[in-house]
Amino acid sequence: MMKEPRRIPFHSSLNRSHLLLGGERTLVMMTGLTVITLVFSAGFQLYAVMLGAALWAVAHALLVKLAKADPDMSRIYQRHLQYRPYYMPRGCVHAVLLPEKRSAL
Repeated sequence: MMKEPRRIPFHSSLNRSHLLLGGERTLVMMTGLTVITLVFSAGFQLYAVMLGAALWAVAHALLVKLAKADPDMSRIYQRHLQYRPYYMPRGCVHAVLLPEKRSAL
C-alpha cells in the first residue's frame, strides 16, 4: 500500500495584501488624515465638511480602483523610483532591434 504525500493547508489570509476599505492601508489612512485635518482646521464649517467629503469620495474611489489593479502598486512605484539610476539610458518601446550576432562554433 502506497502512502499519500503529506498535505499542508495553505491559508490565503497569510498571502493576501492588507487592505483597508478596499484600498491600500497606508494610502487610505493618509487620505483620511488629510480630510480630517482639512475639516478640523476650517473649524467644521459647512464648506469644509462638504469639500472633505467630496475629496474623500473621489480619492477613495481611485484608491479602490488602484488596489483592484494591483494591491501593492504604491510599493512597486516607490521601488521603481529607487532603481531609476540603474536603468539603461537607451532603449524604448520603439527601439530598432539589431540582428543577433552568432559566433561560429
